Amino acid sequence: LCLSPKGGRSTHDSDAQQLDIINQKAIVPLPIKIIVALLIASAYPLIGNVLFFFCLSILFYLFAIYDNPTDYFTNRQTRYTPISKWSKRGIFTLVLAAVFVTSFAHRPDADDAHYLGFVISALDFSEQPLLRYDSMFGEKGLPLFREHYRIHTYELIIAVMSSLSHLDFRTIYYLVFPAFSAILLVLFHALAIQQIVGKNVFWGLLITLIVLFAWGDIHRSFGNFSFVRLFQNKGILVSVCVPAIVYYASRFSQKNDIHNWLLLFFSQIVAFGISGTGVLVAPTSSLIVLLAYWKPDTISTLTLIKGM
Repeated sequence: LCLSPKGGRSTHDSDAQQLDIINQKAIVPLPIKIIVALLIASAYPLIGNVLFFFCLSILFYLFAIYDNPTDYFTNRQTRYTPISKWSKRGIFTLVLAAVFVTSFAHRPDADDAHYLGFVISALDFSEQPLLRYDSMFGEKGLPLFREHYRIHTYELIIAVMSSLSHLDFRTIYYLVFPAFSAILLVLFHALAIQQIVGKNVFWGLLITLIVLFAWGDIHRSFGNFSFVRLFQNKGILVSVCVPAIVYYASRFSQKNDIHNWLLLFFSQIVAFGISGTGVLVAPTSSLIVLLAYWKPDTISTLTLIKGM
């Protein structure tokens, strides 16, 4: 979380000067935008109309892009601003809190019967091709009812760990792996948020985790795919893999080299193995970040093509 910048613009500009630059070049000052964003978020539970909420959010987002002082953000090379010691301690505290919450705040649902069936199938038919049979219905010889599940590796890792450690596979599925995933959730969110807010990463991370935790009881929400469902592959895809892809795509956009390209490449491969949905989600997430950094010049265009 503390990567020193190699070259680029100096990081000694004060926050007040940076905010002055934003406010001078933007039509609407940044504090007003934050207030409007909070009002939109607060209006959703009152209105209850998902379509209206997302349309309003998209319109606000498009206006924010239009009113964005582009030269300030695109020329700013302080993405690897060193983090203060108290911020590191704060992030470490949030990691411990995330592991604690994840270990107790479970929200099992009907999907567990399906995904645990993969683990059972791998353990029961370990001498045969993996993910050949579907154990969810309790009948022998049934093939997987959807072929794209054959690319899953997350459940197979759980089966391997259960076989090697002699622990019950449910202990690994519901306790061990979610706790480890909670650590990755906090760290990758911190890295992704640092690309936006720089040294203020702790406050951005704290607000993000509070929102995810408060949103956890609503099914099919971002919060429901975080702490309360980190035992499922789709929870890890949304809350760990996507922030990791956002971070590595941002790094590659800023420094186009083979090292950052490989990190972006492998982060998407991991998403494919975590969930079949990652085949669509991973490249889409990467493309959105790459487009956000794109500028109409040769170098930026080549970076976009390589990243795709």
